[in-house]
Amino acid sequence: NTLFNTDIQIRVDRRTTLAQLKEKLVPLIGVPPTGFKVYRVYNNQQEYEMERLTDSLMAIPSESRFVVRLGRALQVGEYRIKLFLLHISNTELFNLMMESIVAKNTPVREFKKQIIEEAKVQGIDCVLELDKMRLRKKTWRSPGTVYLDHQLIDKDIHVYADSEMYVEPLKEPEKMKLPTQMQVYVRRWRPSECSVDPTEEIILDTASPLDLKKKLSELSKIPVDAISVAKGVGSFPAEISCLDIENELEWDPAIQSISQTPFSLYDDGGVIYYKDNKEKIELSKIIELTNEITALTKFKTGILKERDDLQQSLAQSSAEKTKLSDQLKEMKKKAAALENNLKLTQIKHQENLSQMLADIASLKEFNETLLVTRDQLQKERDQKLAKSNELENEIATLTAAKTEILKERDDLQQSLAHSSAEKTKLSDQMRKIEEKVKELENSWKVSYKDVTLLHHKLGS
Repeated sequence: NTLFNTDIQIRVDRRTTLAQLKEKLVPLIGVPPTGFKVYRVYNNQQEYEMERLTDSLMAIPSESRFVVRLGRALQVGEYRIKLFLLHISNTELFNLMMESIVAKNTPVREFKKQIIEEAKVQGIDCVLELDKMRLRKKTWRSPGTVYLDHQLIDKDIHVYADSEMYVEPLKEPEKMKLPTQMQVYVRRWRPSECSVDPTEEIILDTASPLDLKKKLSELSKIPVDAISVAKGVGSFPAEISCLDIENELEWDPAIQSISQTPFSLYDDGGVIYYKDNKEKIELSKIIELTNEITALTKFKTGILKERDDLQQSLAQSSAEKTKLSDQLKEMKKKAAALENNLKLTQIKHQENLSQMLADIASLKEFNETLLVTRDQLQKERDQKLAKSNELENEIATLTAAKTEILKERDDLQQSLAHSSAEKTKLSDQMRKIEEKVKELENSWKVSYKDVTLLHHKLGS
């Protein structure tokens, strides 16, 4: 698919409808489904707009190409019309003016107003006036039926997908008012000057050759009986060499109606040549014109030779061009494969990145838990260290008390040696003191054991 001059490959189910396909394209384009159009590209590079949203892709083969263009998509009952600007004095008849969307049953006059406004918005360099312009059918390059203001789109005027119309500016207000009238382009041939006047037009009320000559007489001031007419040959604008105009055209055929052969005029837009049959051809003019044609022929021959040389040169490089084309196709395939691999790698890296982010979050949470645990252990260590200091102080106190008691015991033993009478009494006191000492020793041992265990824990 071609999108913003970029090739993109997508995969869709054959049962997918156009509406579903457009929904799938929305993220790639960035506009809603009504803001772009989808065209199918055929093998001859011709594009066809896909309009029916309910149609599936069943009939479209794999590897088909589509073109996506920004622009309002058609709604039900709407038609997209390609408008071409028609200037009779300009030989460039195929320049696309613009595209316009018109709804079913819209009057031609309203469509004209719409065209004028849209041309202003788009900055189209053309002066259009509502009463001095006409819409008409475009058949390949030829202008056809003139559409009247009261006629309705798709009712009186048949339209279809990608219909084409001419927008024709007029010098005067539109003179054609009835569908029974016929618009004809006329060109005056001047034999004495070997020249043809610019194209003009007349509006015929009937198909009578006499009516045609009367209209031409009003236009040219040539008497009716002095006017000769001939139908232009070939497609519009039916141009012909001045050297051939007298002999190649069939002048004044015996017909009762311009719809008869060789005129065969059934619709608007026909080209009629006319002349003053009393005007004679001057030989000098023919010689002068012949010389000009000869010079142009020589120039054309030179151009054709240059073209042939160029074609020969191109033919020599055709093989190289084919080789380069094959290499380009192969490079495009490799580029597409690399792009797909890149997308897969990006997806995989994205998944790995998501997992890494999740692991980092878990590690961060675990680290916060460790910090809390460290703070708690530090607090417990400080508490146990304080308790250890208290126990050491208590042991020191008990040790001092033991020393004092032992001193008292020694003093008592010494006193016992001097006083036997008091021995018994002292013996009882001594026994009590020893019991107290044992209690203190037991208490000291317990405290010492607690301090040792606490030191061991603090060391750990």
